Amino acid sequence: MNSISNKFVFTLFCLFSLFGFAQPNYNVNIFNNPYPGNLFFHVGGPPSKPVNIVDSTGALIYSEDFGLKGWGW
Repeated sequence: MNSISNKFVFTLFCLFSLFGFAQPNYNVNIFNNPYPGNLFFHVGGPPSKPVNIVDSTGALIYSEDFGLKGWGW
């Protein structure tokens, strides 16, 4: 009986893991005429990452690591 319950649990685990790793549906839009302004952004998470400014062509204008102060960027 124990081997039957182990097989059942294993089967359930395999089925639920398939649903857990399903990819979400999303669309990617590509705009060939971007707004002519600068983009200010900060990617969070460890380790500390810099704050950045890029222009409308994607060229990096400014980048500096402010540590935890960068969260206010």
